[in-house]
Amino acid sequence: RGREELDGVIQENYGTPHEDAQRRDLTINSLFYDVKSQLVIDYTGGLKDLERGIIRVIGDPLLRFKQDPVRMLMVIRHASRLSFKILPEVWEAISLRKQLIKGVAKERLRDELLKDIESSYVTSWFYLLKKTQLLYEIYPFLRRLDKK
Repeated sequence: RGREELDGVIQENYGTPHEDAQRRDLTINSLFYDVKSQLVIDYTGGLKDLERGIIRVIGDPLLRFKQDPVRMLMVIRHASRLSFKILPEVWEAISLRKQLIKGVAKERLRDELLKDIESSYVTSWFYLLKKTQLLYEIYPFLRRLDKK
């Protein structure tokens, strides 16, 4: 899809690979592989982030999480799955936007959570979900249990 999606207008409009990379959630999820040249194409610094073991959001994390709060879960998923470090500005953006997760459709939230609950990295995922406080936004009753 093209630039319109970034501007909040969803329509079936296909853009360039560069535009496609810019609409992805994380730099490490925006890499392309050219089968002809057998080269990895990187428009966002994803290769460097893979080498450094960091999770970085494409664009302004505050804006990107507002556009789609599920991106916060993607940060947690990939950090726990790969044992990568979440950049401080991404942590802060999650902290400031965590309440937006409550606006996600229950079915979509369920599907995203099941991917992680059934994974081999569930322990580190749960720890990060709790540390970011997203856990308590999704399941508020757990906050009361933690206080007992």
